Amino acid sequence: MTKLMNLNKDSKKRSRIEVSEDSIKARFFIEHNLSQVDAAGVIFDVYRKDSSEVEKTYQPTHDGKLLLAKYYEDKYGIKILNIANVEDGRNLLEYISANQDNFKIGVLLPSALEGQRIDLETYNKKTSQLSHCCPIIIERESGVLRLIDLDAIEKKSAQNRNLNALLQKISPQEFYCNRSSSLMDTNSCHTYAISILKDALRIDNLAQNLRSAKGETNLQSGLMKVVDYEVLPESLLKLVQSEGYLRKVTADMAGEVIRSNKTKPPKPISQQREENSETVKIQTTSTDSSDAKEDKIRNSFLWTKANQNPRRIVSVLEKYSISDDKIDEFIIDLKESQTAFLKLAKTSAVTQPSCVGALKDNSRERVL
Repeated sequence: MTKLMNLNKDSKKRSRIEVSEDSIKARFFIEHNLSQVDAAGVIFDVYRKDSSEVEKTYQPTHDGKLLLAKYYEDKYGIKILNIANVEDGRNLLEYISANQDNFKIGVLLPSALEGQRIDLETYNKKTSQLSHCCPIIIERESGVLRLIDLDAIEKKSAQNRNLNALLQKISPQEFYCNRSSSLMDTNSCHTYAISILKDALRIDNLAQNLRSAKGETNLQSGLMKVVDYEVLPESLLKLVQSEGYLRKVTADMAGEVIRSNKTKPPKPISQQREENSETVKIQTTSTDSSDAKEDKIRNSFLWTKANQNPRRIVSVLEKYSISDDKIDEFIIDLKESQTAFLKLAKTSAVTQPSCVGALKDNSRERVL
């Protein structure tokens, strides 16, 4: 961590580092065929720009998400934590329990963690990388602990054992859960998760916006208030792929997207979505390649983000003058920095948090 702190101090001394996007893509991303699934569960391959080859998309690995989180932390001053293993999960629980001050963090929570055992099956590193990624925001505001689930796939969120375990162990006073699916891609959940967190963390009144969202209902589960929302706030609709999801929105989408730079001119949601719409050809994955393909209009925003993410990682490495032979060391520093951040609240607490005992799980099934 000391090395990373020194790098932060010297970050202005940028030098050109010869690290190619292709090498970063091979090292920190998993390549998938670009596929989408319809409401009936049929999977289609996607072909772009009259290409005879199925388009590719790139899912960041755990280390890739760690580097992207560093990129957005430097750019926006936000904190996104990647939970890759059981120890990360326990550190997160300790942080939440010990930190009684106001805070707001984004969390990338996979449905399977490295080192986790479920039903006697040990999940290996590859399985953890490929599991579904759920984006959540955890915040404490004026004494109220709140968990906001921003998952794009309703069923995946409901089936996420780690999310359910997190809810049980931190017992938030408010839980915001999504009951609509906005994602069509089969492999874009990781790109979606980090993209929505980097925008949602910059919305000061996100909970209030979700409380007033169309279709919102309030439930009470014991001491926890559950806000069941149907649509995202307008400023986050740029990430939505499903046109059926957008039909639930009553507004004309005249609201503005969250810009990456405050100096950029305002842009209405409708304009942003129009700029990222394109005609593609889709074909059922199981059919013969000689069969006719069907033209469809699709929103390509997440595809563009996925292809740009290797460039963002190159930018981080250049900022801190990390040469190719020093990348592994830099990753270790980032992991140590995240651990130190999560343990900071514990070391400053007067007494041990009451729920830490819940982390000492000797059973054969370990969740978080």
